Amino acid sequence: MLYLILFCISSFGTQLFKQYALKVGLLDVPNERSSHQVATVRGGGIVFVLFGAAWVIGAYYVGLLAPLHFLALIPSLLIAGVGFWDDHQSLSALKRMVCHFLAASLVLFLYGVSSPILWVILLGIFLWSTNLFNFMDGIDGLASIEAIFVLGVGGWLLKEVGATDLSQWAFCLVALIAGFLRWNWPKAALFMGDIGSGFLGFMIATFAVIGYLEYQLSLFYWVILYGTFWFDASITLVRRLYLRQPIFSAHKLHAYQRLYQSGVSQKKILWGAIVLNSVLAILAVFAYYHSEYLPSSVIVAVSLLTVVALAVERRLPLQG
Repeated sequence: MLYLILFCISSFGTQLFKQYALKVGLLDVPNERSSHQVATVRGGGIVFVLFGAAWVIGAYYVGLLAPLHFLALIPSLLIAGVGFWDDHQSLSALKRMVCHFLAASLVLFLYGVSSPILWVILLGIFLWSTNLFNFMDGIDGLASIEAIFVLGVGGWLLKEVGATDLSQWAFCLVALIAGFLRWNWPKAALFMGDIGSGFLGFMIATFAVIGYLEYQLSLFYWVILYGTFWFDASITLVRRLYLRQPIFSAHKLHAYQRLYQSGVSQKKILWGAIVLNSVLAILAVFAYYHSEYLPSSVIVAVSLLTVVALAVERRLPLQG
Protein backbone atom coordinates (compact mmCIF):
# COMPACT_ATOMS: atom_id res chain seq x y z
CA MET A 1 0.00 0.00 0.00
CA LEU A 2 2.86 2.39 0.82
CA TYR A 3 4.35 2.00 -2.64
CA LEU A 4 0.98 2.58 -4.33
CA ILE A 5 0.53 5.76 -2.30
CA LEU A 6 4.00 6.95 -3.29
CA PHE A 7 3.26 6.18 -6.95
CA CYS A 8 0.08 8.27 -6.83
CA ILE A 9 1.77 11.12 -4.94
CA SER A 10 4.60 11.21 -7.46
CA SER A 11 2.25 11.11 -10.44
CA PHE A 12 0.10 13.93 -9.05
CA GLY A 13 3.15 15.94 -7.97
CA THR A 14 4.69 15.59 -11.42
CA GLN A 15 1.51 16.92 -12.99
CA LEU A 16 1.57 19.94 -10.68
CA PHE A 17 5.24 20.59 -11.44
CA LYS A 18 4.51 20.42 -15.17
CA GLN A 19 1.87 23.13 -14.81
CA TYR A 20 4.23 25.29 -12.75
CA ALA A 21 7.13 24.84 -15.19
CA LEU A 22 4.98 25.82 -18.14
CA LYS A 23 4.03 29.04 -16.36
CA VAL A 24 7.61 30.04 -15.57
CA GLY A 25 9.04 28.82 -18.89
CA LEU A 26 11.28 26.04 -17.58
CA LEU A 27 11.59 24.33 -20.96
CA ASP A 28 14.13 22.25 -22.84
CA VAL A 29 14.22 23.81 -26.30
CA PRO A 30 15.28 21.29 -28.99
CA ASN A 31 18.43 21.79 -31.03
CA GLU A 32 20.32 19.79 -33.62
CA ARG A 33 21.52 17.35 -30.95
CA SER A 34 18.12 16.75 -29.35
CA SER A 35 15.89 13.70 -29.76
CA HIS A 36 12.70 15.72 -29.18
CA GLN A 37 11.08 18.12 -31.62
CA VAL A 38 9.10 20.49 -29.39
CA ALA A 39 9.99 22.49 -26.29
CA THR A 40 9.39 20.25 -23.27
CA VAL A 41 9.32 20.87 -19.53
CA ARG A 42 12.58 19.90 -17.81
CA GLY A 43 13.59 19.45 -14.18
CA GLY A 44 10.72 17.09 -13.33
CA GLY A 45 13.10 14.92 -11.32
CA ILE A 46 12.66 17.37 -8.45
CA VAL A 47 9.43 15.53 -7.63
CA PHE A 48 10.97 12.14 -6.83
CA VAL A 49 13.99 13.84 -5.22
CA LEU A 50 11.85 15.81 -2.75
CA PHE A 51 9.37 13.05 -1.97
CA GLY A 52 12.22 10.57 -1.68
CA ALA A 53 13.98 12.88 0.79
CA ALA A 54 10.73 13.30 2.75
CA TRP A 55 10.41 9.51 3.06
CA VAL A 56 14.01 9.19 4.29
CA ILE A 57 13.52 11.89 6.93
CA GLY A 58 10.23 10.34 8.08
CA ALA A 59 11.70 6.83 8.14
CA TYR A 60 14.63 8.01 10.23
CA TYR A 61 12.48 9.76 12.81
CA VAL A 62 10.25 6.70 13.32
CA GLY A 63 13.26 4.42 13.59
CA LEU A 64 13.02 2.65 10.23
CA LEU A 65 16.33 3.94 8.88
CA ALA A 66 19.74 3.62 10.50
CA PRO A 67 21.37 6.97 11.44
CA LEU A 68 24.39 6.41 9.19
CA HIS A 69 22.14 5.54 6.26
CA PHE A 70 20.12 8.68 6.96
CA LEU A 71 23.28 10.79 6.72
CA ALA A 72 23.89 9.33 3.25
CA LEU A 73 20.91 11.42 2.10
CA ILE A 74 22.89 14.65 2.51
CA PRO A 75 25.43 14.06 -0.30
CA SER A 76 22.64 12.95 -2.66
CA LEU A 77 20.81 16.21 -2.01
CA LEU A 78 24.01 18.10 -2.83
CA ILE A 79 24.06 16.30 -6.19
CA ALA A 80 20.40 17.13 -6.74
CA GLY A 81 21.03 20.77 -5.84
CA VAL A 82 23.83 21.04 -8.38
CA GLY A 83 21.54 19.47 -10.98
CA PHE A 84 18.76 21.92 -10.12
CA TRP A 85 21.18 24.81 -10.57
CA ASP A 86 22.39 23.37 -13.87
CA ASP A 87 18.81 22.98 -15.11
CA HIS A 88 18.19 26.69 -14.51
CA GLN A 89 21.62 28.12 -15.31
CA SER A 90 24.18 25.94 -17.06
CA LEU A 91 27.27 25.15 -14.99
CA SER A 92 30.71 24.38 -16.32
CA ALA A 93 31.85 20.76 -16.34
CA LEU A 94 34.56 21.64 -13.82
CA LYS A 95 32.12 23.08 -11.27
CA ARG A 96 29.84 20.05 -11.59
CA MET A 97 32.76 17.67 -11.20
CA VAL A 98 34.03 19.43 -8.07
CA CYS A 99 30.61 19.17 -6.45
CA HIS A 100 30.32 15.51 -7.45
CA PHE A 101 33.77 14.86 -5.99
CA LEU A 102 32.85 16.49 -2.68
CA ALA A 103 29.54 14.61 -2.39
CA ALA A 104 31.17 11.23 -3.13
CA SER A 105 34.04 11.95 -0.74
CA LEU A 106 31.54 12.74 2.01
CA VAL A 107 29.92 9.31 1.65
CA LEU A 108 33.31 7.58 1.76
CA PHE A 109 34.27 9.63 4.85
CA LEU A 110 31.01 8.76 6.61
CA TYR A 111 31.60 5.06 6.04
CA GLY A 112 35.21 5.17 7.16
CA VAL A 113 36.98 4.20 3.95
CA SER A 114 40.68 4.48 4.81
CA SER A 115 42.43 2.48 2.09
CA PRO A 116 43.70 4.91 -0.60
CA ILE A 117 43.24 2.29 -3.32
CA LEU A 118 39.69 1.47 -2.24
CA TRP A 119 38.94 5.20 -1.91
CA VAL A 120 40.01 5.84 -5.50
CA ILE A 121 38.01 2.86 -6.83
CA LEU A 122 34.81 3.79 -4.98
CA LEU A 123 35.23 7.47 -5.82
CA GLY A 124 35.49 6.50 -9.48
CA ILE A 125 32.28 4.48 -9.19
CA PHE A 126 30.46 7.49 -7.74
CA LEU A 127 31.72 9.93 -10.35
CA TRP A 128 31.07 7.59 -13.26
CA SER A 129 27.59 6.57 -12.12
CA THR A 130 26.53 10.16 -11.40
CA ASN A 131 27.55 11.35 -14.85
CA LEU A 132 26.41 8.13 -16.51
CA PHE A 133 22.74 8.90 -16.03
CA ASN A 134 23.21 12.39 -17.42
CA PHE A 135 24.95 10.98 -20.51
CA MET A 136 22.26 8.36 -21.10
CA ASP A 137 19.17 10.47 -20.36
CA GLY A 138 18.60 11.34 -24.00
CA ILE A 139 15.25 9.87 -25.03
CA ASP A 140 11.88 9.68 -23.31
CA GLY A 141 11.65 7.23 -20.43
CA LEU A 142 15.03 5.52 -20.81
CA ALA A 143 16.63 6.79 -17.59
CA SER A 144 13.42 6.10 -15.65
CA ILE A 145 13.28 2.52 -16.91
CA GLU A 146 16.94 1.93 -16.07
CA ALA A 147 16.53 3.31 -12.55
CA ILE A 148 13.44 1.18 -11.90
CA PHE A 149 15.27 -2.00 -12.87
CA VAL A 150 18.57 -1.26 -11.13
CA LEU A 151 17.01 0.06 -7.91
CA GLY A 152 14.25 -2.55 -7.92
CA VAL A 153 16.49 -5.61 -8.27
CA GLY A 154 19.30 -3.93 -6.35
CA GLY A 155 16.87 -3.22 -3.51
CA TRP A 156 15.89 -6.88 -3.47
CA LEU A 157 19.58 -7.88 -3.22
CA LEU A 158 20.04 -5.47 -0.31
CA LYS A 159 17.05 -7.01 1.44
CA GLU A 160 18.50 -10.49 0.98
CA VAL A 161 21.76 -9.51 2.70
CA GLY A 162 19.95 -7.88 5.63
CA ALA A 163 19.96 -4.21 4.62
CA THR A 164 16.20 -3.93 5.10
CA ASP A 165 16.10 -0.17 5.57
CA LEU A 166 18.17 0.46 2.44
CA SER A 167 15.98 -1.91 0.43
CA GLN A 168 12.84 -0.03 1.54
CA TRP A 169 14.49 3.23 0.51
CA ALA A 170 15.28 1.76 -2.92
CA PHE A 171 11.74 0.39 -3.34
CA CYS A 172 10.25 3.77 -2.39
CA LEU A 173 12.37 5.43 -5.05
CA VAL A 174 11.16 2.85 -7.58
CA ALA A 175 7.53 3.71 -6.76
CA LEU A 176 8.24 7.45 -7.05
CA ILE A 177 10.08 7.04 -10.36
CA ALA A 178 7.24 4.90 -11.70
CA GLY A 179 4.82 7.74 -10.90
CA PHE A 180 7.10 10.13 -12.76
CA LEU A 181 7.41 7.69 -15.69
CA ARG A 182 3.67 8.04 -16.30
CA TRP A 183 4.49 11.52 -17.63
CA ASN A 184 7.93 10.68 -19.02
CA TRP A 185 6.80 7.84 -21.30
CA PRO A 186 6.93 8.74 -25.05
CA LYS A 187 5.87 11.29 -26.01
CA ALA A 188 7.10 12.70 -22.75
CA ALA A 189 5.24 15.58 -21.16
CA LEU A 190 8.39 16.48 -19.24
CA PHE A 191 12.01 15.42 -18.64
CA MET A 192 13.71 14.66 -15.31
CA GLY A 193 16.56 17.08 -16.06
CA ASP A 194 19.99 17.07 -14.43
CA ILE A 195 18.43 17.23 -10.98
CA GLY A 196 16.84 13.84 -11.57
CA SER A 197 19.49 12.09 -13.64
CA GLY A 198 22.43 13.08 -11.42
CA PHE A 199 20.51 12.16 -8.27
CA LEU A 200 19.58 8.71 -9.57
CA GLY A 201 23.10 7.93 -10.73
CA PHE A 202 24.49 8.99 -7.36
CA MET A 203 21.88 7.01 -5.42
CA ILE A 204 22.63 3.82 -7.34
CA ALA A 205 26.31 4.24 -6.51
CA THR A 206 25.40 4.96 -2.88
CA PHE A 207 23.38 1.76 -2.51
CA ALA A 208 26.07 -0.28 -4.25
CA VAL A 209 28.91 1.14 -2.16
CA ILE A 210 27.09 0.86 1.19
CA GLY A 211 26.01 -2.68 0.30
CA TYR A 212 29.63 -3.55 -0.36
CA LEU A 213 31.15 -1.81 2.67
CA GLU A 214 28.58 -2.85 5.27
CA TYR A 215 27.11 -6.11 3.94
CA GLN A 216 29.85 -7.48 1.65
CA LEU A 217 27.45 -7.48 -1.31
CA SER A 218 29.72 -7.76 -4.34
CA LEU A 219 29.81 -4.75 -6.64
CA PHE A 220 29.71 -7.12 -9.59
CA TYR A 221 25.98 -7.71 -9.06
CA TRP A 222 25.51 -4.03 -9.79
CA VAL A 223 27.84 -4.28 -12.78
CA ILE A 224 25.43 -6.82 -14.26
CA LEU A 225 22.27 -4.88 -13.38
CA TYR A 226 23.68 -1.57 -14.61
CA GLY A 227 25.01 -3.03 -17.87
CA THR A 228 22.65 -1.31 -20.30
CA PHE A 229 23.91 2.12 -19.28
CA TRP A 230 27.56 1.66 -18.36
CA PHE A 231 28.38 -0.42 -21.44
CA ASP A 232 26.88 2.01 -23.95
CA ALA A 233 28.38 5.05 -22.22
CA SER A 234 31.81 3.45 -21.82
CA ILE A 235 32.08 2.31 -25.43
CA THR A 236 30.97 5.75 -26.63
CA LEU A 237 33.46 7.51 -24.33
CA VAL A 238 36.37 5.32 -25.48
CA ARG A 239 35.48 5.97 -29.11
CA ARG A 240 35.34 9.72 -28.57
CA LEU A 241 38.69 9.71 -26.75
CA TYR A 242 40.21 7.72 -29.59
CA LEU A 243 38.85 10.22 -32.13
CA ARG A 244 40.07 13.10 -29.90
CA GLN A 245 36.61 14.58 -29.60
CA PRO A 246 35.73 16.81 -26.62
CA ILE A 247 34.13 14.36 -24.19
CA PHE A 248 31.97 16.92 -22.36
CA SER A 249 30.33 18.36 -25.46
CA ALA A 250 26.81 17.25 -26.41
CA HIS A 251 26.49 14.56 -29.06
CA LYS A 252 24.17 11.86 -30.43
CA LEU A 253 26.58 8.93 -30.67
CA HIS A 254 25.20 6.58 -28.00
CA ALA A 255 23.71 3.32 -29.26
CA TYR A 256 20.18 4.26 -28.24
CA GLN A 257 20.49 7.63 -30.01
CA ARG A 258 21.79 5.99 -33.18
CA LEU A 259 18.91 3.50 -33.12
CA TYR A 260 16.51 6.42 -32.96
CA GLN A 261 18.31 8.16 -35.83
CA SER A 262 18.02 4.98 -37.89
CA GLY A 263 14.24 5.08 -37.64
CA VAL A 264 13.49 2.97 -34.56
CA SER A 265 10.78 4.64 -32.47
CA GLN A 266 11.43 5.68 -28.89
CA LYS A 267 8.79 3.24 -27.64
CA LYS A 268 10.49 0.32 -29.41
CA ILE A 269 13.84 1.35 -27.96
CA LEU A 270 12.28 1.45 -24.49
CA TRP A 271 10.74 -2.00 -24.89
CA GLY A 272 14.10 -3.26 -26.11
CA ALA A 273 15.72 -1.78 -23.00
CA ILE A 274 13.08 -3.46 -20.83
CA VAL A 275 13.82 -6.85 -22.41
CA LEU A 276 17.58 -6.36 -22.08
CA ASN A 277 17.29 -5.22 -18.47
CA SER A 278 15.05 -8.19 -17.70
CA VAL A 279 17.72 -10.59 -18.95
CA LEU A 280 20.40 -8.79 -16.93
CA ALA A 281 18.17 -8.90 -13.85
CA ILE A 282 17.71 -12.66 -14.23
CA LEU A 283 21.48 -13.05 -14.57
CA ALA A 284 22.09 -11.04 -11.40
CA VAL A 285 19.53 -13.00 -9.39
CA PHE A 286 20.94 -16.29 -10.68
CA ALA A 287 24.45 -15.18 -9.72
CA TYR A 288 23.26 -14.26 -6.23
CA TYR A 289 21.83 -17.71 -5.59
CA HIS A 290 24.81 -19.39 -7.25
CA SER A 291 27.67 -17.12 -6.27
CA GLU A 292 30.23 -19.48 -7.75
CA TYR A 293 28.87 -18.44 -11.15
CA LEU A 294 29.17 -14.69 -10.52
CA PRO A 295 32.30 -14.27 -12.70
CA SER A 296 30.66 -16.31 -15.48
CA SER A 297 27.48 -14.24 -15.19
CA VAL A 298 29.48 -11.03 -15.61
CA ILE A 299 31.12 -12.47 -18.74
CA VAL A 300 27.73 -13.52 -20.15
CA ALA A 301 26.32 -10.05 -19.45
CA VAL A 302 29.22 -8.29 -21.19
CA SER A 303 29.00 -10.73 -24.12
CA LEU A 304 25.28 -10.05 -24.49
CA LEU A 305 25.85 -6.30 -24.40
CA THR A 306 28.61 -6.65 -26.98
CA VAL A 307 26.27 -8.51 -29.33
CA VAL A 308 23.66 -5.76 -28.94
CA ALA A 309 26.28 -3.05 -29.59
CA LEU A 310 27.48 -4.82 -32.74
CA ALA A 311 23.89 -5.11 -33.97
CA VAL A 312 23.47 -1.34 -33.57
CA GLU A 313 26.78 -0.80 -35.35
CA ARG A 314 25.61 -2.85 -38.31
CA ARG A 315 22.35 -0.92 -38.46
CA LEU A 316 23.96 2.53 -38.39
CA PRO A 317 27.77 2.39 -38.60
CA LEU A 318 29.80 5.30 -37.31
CA GLN A 319 32.53 6.65 -39.50
CA GLY A 320 36.02 7.01 -38.11
